[in-house]
Amino acid sequence: DIPKAEIFFSYYKQIPETIFVNYEILFQFIQNEKLSGKGLSFIDIGLYASAKMGNHKIWTNDKNLKRICESKKILFKG
Repeated sequence: DIPKAEIFFSYYKQIPETIFVNYEILFQFIQNEKLSGKGLSFIDIGLYASAKMGNHKIWTNDKNLKRICESKKILFKG
């Protein structure tokens, strides 16, 4: 029998890596994308910036992040 953790990690390893976003890039995204006051946390903006830069889609139920991702065509609809 394969332990459940091994199954989880085998799937997890298939997820493509994306770009790490440092604070400088994060602040640029906030300014360039006019994200201030949109109800997004630093984590939300980091996920958004990383996905956008890496050409990935985001799967989220967070209403504010979802709205931004839909408008930029990076929302994963599964």
